[in-house]
Amino acid sequence: MLRIASGWQRLAALIGIVLVLGVSLVWAVPPTRYVLTDLGPMLAMSVDDTGAVVGSTFTPEQQAALLLPTSQALTTAGGRADTVQAGRVVGYAQFLLQGMPQAGTYGTHAFVWTVHDGMRDLGTAGTPDLFSAATAVNTSGLIVGYATDPTTQESRPCFWHTDALHFLPTLGGASGFADAVNALGWIVGQSQTRQGDYHATLWVMGLSLDLDRTGGAWSLARDITTSGIIVGEATFSTGVHAFRWSPDSGLHDLGMLAEHRSSTATSINAAGVIVGSSTGDGPLPPPQRAVRWVEGQIADLTTLVDAPGWVLEWASAINQGGAIVGQGRFQGEKRAFLLQPETAVASRGTPRLAEFVQDVLTMRRR
Repeated sequence: MLRIASGWQRLAALIGIVLVLGVSLVWAVPPTRYVLTDLGPMLAMSVDDTGAVVGSTFTPEQQAALLLPTSQALTTAGGRADTVQAGRVVGYAQFLLQGMPQAGTYGTHAFVWTVHDGMRDLGTAGTPDLFSAATAVNTSGLIVGYATDPTTQESRPCFWHTDALHFLPTLGGASGFADAVNALGWIVGQSQTRQGDYHATLWVMGLSLDLDRTGGAWSLARDITTSGIIVGEATFSTGVHAFRWSPDSGLHDLGMLAEHRSSTATSINAAGVIVGSSTGDGPLPPPQRAVRWVEGQIADLTTLVDAPGWVLEWASAINQGGAIVGQGRFQGEKRAFLLQPETAVASRGTPRLAEFVQDVLTMRRR
């Protein structure tokens, strides 16, 4: 009996570990090199776990677009796609407003796009001439972003549920925005405090939580994992730097490249790999480098690719498979890129995961 009880306890523990940390086990060893794909003179904002990439094109004007697997403009009157997740693309676009006194009036509204339903205007918090933008969507279809408050005319963080726009509370000030949402519905972004500062903010069950205890006047949360790890940028005593936040350790300064003055973290995957950019000194615009943090260690992504003529300047997003999208320059021309691990890193972690599965099967036979 003791042996059986012990076996089932171990089985439960193993299942729990695999469920909670399964992705991290697979991606325990990050890639050391990447293969670069040139996406052309576009803006790449997001990559999902299927490899779909969204952002915008610039001819003849900026248009929300699906960049991969096939290039496809999603709008005809301007806009940008910010996130792709589970077949949904969200962002903002120009829509022709109906019922306005002046014919041919356009307004900027949040949208959601799917292959089956096409483009759908998510509307505003009031009249059609107000502003709204969607920044992220989770696997359940919860959409977050920001919109104009018709009463105060301030930009407020918000979410859309069953096509209805709902405002989120700030930290006591007038404005803010939501930038990311995880699978649990936890939302992060930035909102104004009673003192007028803008702080990185976490919303859980409709409650706003101030993530910034650095004493700085400005911080911003850009992404959050299902386990509640948050990344962004904050004002530290030595400048504005990328941060990693966890419930245990709070805000941790991730630093920057040597001889640089600032940095930002834009995205994190379940394995804890963080991407963003590091900025140096120099004439406007100052030099930037797309970077990656693994266990607190920063690396210049340009040095991790064999791509002569390229300088990678900004990493926008990373998916669970380790693929990264962002912006750079090829021979001085601005272009979007996709980085894919040179080696299938998942295969390196497979034996470890297989050991867990084999252990589970062995205990079931006892």
